[in-house]
Amino acid sequence: DSGQSSFQEKAYWKKLLVLMGGIIFNLILAYSAYVVLFVVGMPHAKELHITIESITKDSPAEKCGLQPKDIILSFNKKTLSAKPKTLAGEIKSKYLDEIKGNPGGKVKVSLLRNNNIIEKEITLGSKKEGIKTIGWLGVSTHLKPGKISYKKYSLLKSFKKGALQVKNDLVLWAYSIKI
Repeated sequence: DSGQSSFQEKAYWKKLLVLMGGIIFNLILAYSAYVVLFVVGMPHAKELHITIESITKDSPAEKCGLQPKDIILSFNKKTLSAKPKTLAGEIKSKYLDEIKGNPGGKVKVSLLRNNNIIEKEITLGSKKEGIKTIGWLGVSTHLKPGKISYKKYSLLKSFKKGALQVKNDLVLWAYSIKI
């Protein structure tokens, strides 16, 4: 419909109001969901581990015997923290930077496999990333939570934690699109 009552024919401020209403509704919905989750019990992992999900065929990781479900404990004798907030920074500084900055070099990895600790020395491969040559291991990893507990909060504290969680989500979203 392209009549006077259609959205296309509305003034720009009215269109903006409709769009902002949708955004605000979604924020209120997210806040409400977080408050409910904090009251009934929010899943909480006290520890996270870098776990190998898959190995690229003919990669340095495959050649040295790494396997899916191996948990990486340390890298070049630098122990990786199991604390979620600390591990996020260490993934870049102790793990990714060590690999990418060392094409063709050797790295020592300590793994947990079937409750046994295994030490491996791996000769990294190299590959082009743009005009730069970087080190390459050939694994896909994910963060696997350790034991999960459920934390419950009072209603008042849940209101505060819900607001903080929405704010943190917005900051992460803005950072991910590089505002």
